[in-house]
Amino acid sequence: MSARITSTIDDDSLWKAARAAVQRGWTITPGTYRQFPQASASKTNVEFPDLPGLAPFVPNWWRKPITTTTEVEAWWSHAPYGVLLSCGHGVDAIEVSSELFAAMITGNLSSCLVGPIISLSNARYIILTDRPKPELAPELPSSLGRWHFGASWVPLPPTRVNRSVKAEWRQPPKRPLRLPSSDAVQHAVLAAGSAW
Repeated sequence: MSARITSTIDDDSLWKAARAAVQRGWTITPGTYRQFPQASASKTNVEFPDLPGLAPFVPNWWRKPITTTTEVEAWWSHAPYGVLLSCGHGVDAIEVSSELFAAMITGNLSSCLVGPIISLSNARYIILTDRPKPELAPELPSSLGRWHFGASWVPLPPTRVNRSVKAEWRQPPKRPLRLPSSDAVQHAVLAAGSAW
């Protein structure tokens, strides 16, 4: 194994997170990273327009997802890339506000929250789900949440979204890995939103 180049305290944990993701069978892609301590945050992120800095590092990244530990070594041994989960390859996600997430828990709708959940330090939660059935319309009012599917991605912990926002596990993946059905999560989000 080649020696990894390190420059931040997150380097080793990013490499470990990338390895763990592909070992779970998830597809990932490297994300941009900041040069510490004087990084420029001038690049606007296409997935989170209000959070500059994080974006897929590779153009057309969805065509070449990373699926093996060998590929992880090839990428993460060179730089502390963010770890981005490529949605649409068996795992999708829904992003909700902290208020809606709390409403799901207090409204007895938490039975669908059986899988991994990512917390962003800007008061957002990302609930990982199985891939939607083709007949499921993954549309939600933007005030309630946002589906990440197809050629979309979400940051996996401990990826930094920007200087002040970091992805962390609210509920880490467990073995055996269980993902809630996308339709159950969508119904819970709609129910919580209607009571909210």
